[in-house]
Amino acid sequence: MIPLVVNEVLYDPPGADAGLEYVEIVAVAAADSSASLAGWTLETGNGSAPDQWTVAWTGAPGDRLRGGLLLVGEAGVEPPPDVVVDLDLQNGPDACRLRAPD
Repeated sequence: MIPLVVNEVLYDPPGADAGLEYVEIVAVAAADSSASLAGWTLETGNGSAPDQWTVAWTGAPGDRLRGGLLLVGEAGVEPPPDVVVDLDLQNGPDACRLRAPD
């Protein structure tokens, strides 16, 4: 399994948040930067409701890192993300986590 980390999260872009939030996932040093992401999941958590997690993205067999990273973001993100999803992160105590297939 490739070692991945959440590298960057933009949950409160300048101005209105709608369509501009993203999460950047990267492979750690010496990892296979083109390995399949099948089965990996990105989950978002509502800080107002502890232990309440929602799956925002699940890696399909064709999903792969590009240059060692994968950008999961909303439709208005520039440059366009590799995967477009509705993250709906709040500006308060929300969180995100990356879970391995196993």
